[in-house]
Amino acid sequence: MTIKAKKIRRGKYIYRGYIITCIGYYPPEQKTVWEAEDENGYGFAHSFSLRDTKRLVDESLNASLAK
Repeated sequence: MTIKAKKIRRGKYIYRGYIITCIGYYPPEQKTVWEAEDENGYGFAHSFSLRDTKRLVDESLNASLAK
C-alpha cells in the first residue's frame, strides 16, 4: 500500500500528518530542497526530492515504532 502526499498548495504537502515544504533552490547543488516538519514545527527530514523526503518520514516513523 502506498500513501500519497496530499497537496495543500504549490510547494506544500501533507504526508502522514507531517507538513512537507519546498524550501527553495540550493545553488551549489543546483537542486531544490524539501523539508518535513514535525508537530512542533522543527524540520527533521531534508532532501532534494519530495519522494526522498517521504521516505525519510517513513523511516523516522518506523524507527519510533521499533522502540
